[in-house]
Amino acid sequence: MAGVNTSIQSATTTAKGLLVTSGSTKALAGTDTASTMTPADVKTVLDARTLKEEIEPATDNISADQCRGSIINNYEQADNVVLTLPAIAAGMHFTVILGTTVAKYFRIAPNTSDSIYLDGVTTGDGKYVGVASAAAGNAIQFVAFQTGESAWDWFAATVSGAWVAEA
Repeated sequence: MAGVNTSIQSATTTAKGLLVTSGSTKALAGTDTASTMTPADVKTVLDARTLKEEIEPATDNISADQCRGSIINNYEQADNVVLTLPAIAAGMHFTVILGTTVAKYFRIAPNTSDSIYLDGVTTGDGKYVGVASAAAGNAIQFVAFQTGESAWDWFAATVSGAWVAEA
């Protein structure tokens, strides 16, 4: 290769040499076992693993990114809320913790072809789970689980509050 010094030997525990950095994409994936990481790559990896809190006080579509380890909070909710989840993929999980008490419902609806299993019982495709009146401290956890070769559903475990499934 033109312009590349190929005479530099790789580093060992006793000799200096050439270090190859992984870059943030490989660092995030955790697939490169032969390269080093720069401080910027380390920061990227740590930032990606930091728990994110997403404030969702109004009806909205939840992104796939929000379904990867986030806390979803209704802080400042003032009206009825329905949060619609994206199509499910392997590894998705999130927790809902309500931070505002308001006499309005708070619901989480799956994609129309997905089901939520509330505490082990299916709601049926496209049916929501929710609370009739949001109360600070109500909480529920969601985890994607495989139900077919390329099919996934949500398992929702009540942590606190009166979460119910759509009839």
